[in-house]
Amino acid sequence: MKTGRMVCSDMKRLFVSKNFYFTVTAVMLLCFLSVLGEFGIAKDIYYLVEARHGVGAFLMAMLVLAVLPFGLSYREDCENNYIHGIRGRIGCGSYCFSKILTAATGTFAAVFFGICSVFGCSQMFLSLGF
Repeated sequence: MKTGRMVCSDMKRLFVSKNFYFTVTAVMLLCFLSVLGEFGIAKDIYYLVEARHGVGAFLMAMLVLAVLPFGLSYREDCENNYIHGIRGRIGCGSYCFSKILTAATGTFAAVFFGICSVFGCSQMFLSLGF
């Protein structure tokens, strides 16, 4: 039960954090830059998705950029002295599990929302004939 409450608390902190929305914005920017040259010749969204998968450097930069704010939450806990109270109540194993789960979920959600928003806007502009 203690692990569930810790995961719930970390998930709440994740989605109200400025870092999450900064990461979504950064992923959107990287995704847009990776398909920027293809907008002139693209006729549909499928072409843009295929063109984006060929750029490996942008994908690696996106994943590193996305996981960094969530991986640094341990530092934030140490700076605010939350770590001593948390580890005393729930233990080190539950704390680490919660941080790993939150970092993985936050990274997936940030990359998913960022990519979906860029391709959603691209589909809107392509369907309007821009």
